[in-house]
Amino acid sequence: MPGGYEAIVVGAGHNGLTCACYLAKAGLKVLVLERYSTYGGMTISEEIAAPAFLSDVHASGYLRRQAQPGAAPGRNAAKSIFGDLGPAFPGKTAI
Repeated sequence: MPGGYEAIVVGAGHNGLTCACYLAKAGLKVLVLERYSTYGGMTISEEIAAPAFLSDVHASGYLRRQAQPGAAPGRNAAKSIFGDLGPAFPGKTAI
C-alpha cells in the first residue's frame, strides 16, 4: 500500500498510543487521529481553574460519573466486539 496507512488508530490516549506503537513495531504504517488539542487522553493535566493550578481534564469526568446516584458497580464494564468482558475479563479474550 504505497503512500497509504495500513492501520488507523482513533484516539491518542494512553491505550491508543500503546496500540499504535505495537502496530508500528510489527511493521505496519500507522496513523493516529485525535480530536482533542493534545495527546494523552485521561493522563493529561492543564491549567483550567487558575494559572499554575493543574487539573486532570478527562479523568475528573469519569470520577463524576461514578459518584452519581444509581451508578452501580460494574455498570461501566468493558465492552468489545466479543461481548461483555466484565470487570476482570473472566474467561474472555480481546484484541
